[in-house]
This record gives sequence, structure tokens and C-alpha cells, in this order.
Amino acid sequence: MGPDRNVITRHMDMKRTKGIAAIGAMIALLGLSDAVAGDETFPCLIAASSEVEIGSPVVGVLAAVEVERSDEVRKGEVIARLRATVERRSVDLAALRAGDDSEIEAASAAADHARREKERAVALYEKQLVSRQFLDKAITEFTLAQQKLQQAHANEAQAREELRLARAQLRQRTIRSPIDGIVAERYMSPGQRVQDSPIVKIVAVDPLKVDVVVPATYFNRLRKGDRMRIQPELAGLKETSAEITILDRFIDAASNTFRVTLELPNPRHSIPPGARCTARLDAEPARQPQQSDPAEDEFEPQASSAATPKKAVAADSGSRTIVDTQLIIDDKEYDPASNPFIQ
Repeated sequence: MGPDRNVITRHMDMKRTKGIAAIGAMIALLGLSDAVAGDETFPCLIAASSEVEIGSPVVGVLAAVEVERSDEVRKGEVIARLRATVERRSVDLAALRAGDDSEIEAASAAADHARREKERAVALYEKQLVSRQFLDKAITEFTLAQQKLQQAHANEAQAREELRLARAQLRQRTIRSPIDGIVAERYMSPGQRVQDSPIVKIVAVDPLKVDVVVPATYFNRLRKGDRMRIQPELAGLKETSAEITILDRFIDAASNTFRVTLELPNPRHSIPPGARCTARLDAEPARQPQQSDPAEDEFEPQASSAATPKKAVAADSGSRTIVDTQLIIDDKEYDPASNPFIQ
């Protein structure tokens, strides 16, 4: 007597179900399933777009620090001053030298006198009233006077450059902010010696940057210029939009994620750096299908078959109803139970 028909039917149904599950997994691995949760959120961190620790280009002693922690500063605003008594005196001395025209005036007068003496000597020599030696002496004195005048002009130019140098050295004693931002830390006070240590730290808060940790499933779905919605985890702050500026081109194997950096406008400085947040896609970006290279398509084999699912059919197996999903391949019904590799 053969085995019970219901037992055989249930055994074949189990094989068929396993086969359908295996094929579904293969389809998912091939990326044919593109379902993504539209409301999925990702953890993120809001940070300053830049941080600058400001020091002094020269060694000196602090005379004053003009800012305190949390002060807003503008680019070019004075942050601190070093003692500059010697440098100011150097500027005053260089200014006196640059403004002294006596050397040029004396050299110019001497050059005019030598020119007139040369002209008289030439006239007398032409009348044969003086010797050749007298003429040569007059010409030589005129040449020397011209060189002294040129040297006086060169000294004047050098004095002007020394004045510029002295003023530049004096400006180095005044520390200014290189960016717009907020003073995050003040490290030093008046009277301290400044050498290699920073005086203050300034952070730029407009715009801010947002670092988002995104699952690897989104790796090829995001592009620069896409927008995400950022919700700071602070009371009173509303959700706002930010633009993707940086996309990591690698995936962290340990967490199966990658990092995205966004630019978040903050004109009122209402969002503080360091706040945690959550991010979500602003809208599903519309992607144009990638155009394949005709030269590559020429060598790609064409698919010989297409697998399409067939609508579920209810089959009665005695005491219960089993829903069976079948596939149609090349207009033929495919039974996974008949595949010896699917057990």
C-alpha cells in the first residue's frame, strides 16, 4: 500500500515553498526589489562648518584680550593686542626718515651746480681759455653729483619701505579674527606670554555642517545636491532643510553604513553646533535611468527567458487550504519541487 496522498502533497508543497523563498532571496540580492521606507530617519550630528584657533604670528606679551567666550565676532575684528611700545617707536623713527627730504634737496643743488660748472668749462675749452684737464675735472664732478642725487632718491625709497615694514610689524601685534563666528574658548589673559599657544578659538556657525550616518542600502540612491530634512533634538527648534555637499565613497564594514555631510543655513545662529539630530530624505530623488554604452551592449548576451510570478492559486489538501505561488518561465509552468537543487 503506497504512502498517504495528503502526506505526499504536503511534502511537495513544502519543497515548492522553499523554492519560492530561494528565488525571492535571489531577486532581492539582484536588487530587483526597490522598496525603501519613505519615513526612515537617520542619526546625525550638527557641527560648526569651521573651527579656528587663533594665535600670534610673533612672540610677545598680551596687553589686552578684547573678546569673551560666546561673543559674536566678524572677520577683521580685533581679538587681542600685544604690547607694542618698541614697535611704535620704530614706526615713528621710520616715518621721520621717510619724511626727511634734506638729502635729496642737497644732492639736487649740488647736481645743478656741477651742471653749470661743466657748461662753463665746455664753453671756455671751446675758446681755448682752459686746459683739457680743467674740462675733465668739471665733467667728473657733474657725474659724481648726478650719482649722489640718484643715491639720495634710493635712500628715500628705502626709508619708505622701512616705514612699511615697521607698520607691518606693528600690525602683527594686533590679532584679528579671520572668519565670522562665535568665540568658543578663551585660553589666555592679559600679561601672559604668547609664543606657540592659541589665544582664542572661534567657530563658524553659518552655515553649519551636518554629518549623517546612512545605511548602505542608500549608497547609490543619494547624490550631491539632494536635500534632507534635519530635526535638531532641542526644544523649540523646527525641522529645516539641508543640502548634501559630501558623500563618502566607501562603506564602513563594521556598521554597514556610510557618512553624508550636509550644509545647513543658520543665519540667525539659532541652531547651536554640537546638537544631535535626526535626518530624513526631503523627497525621493527622481533618477534618470543610466544610459548604457552601445559598444558594451554589443557584447552583452541578451536574456533568453523572463520569470514572471503567477497569481496565487488555492489548493485543497484535505483538512487545510495551501496557497501556492507558481512561476511561468518561457510560457511554461515552473515547479520548484522538480528542481533537485532546491531541497
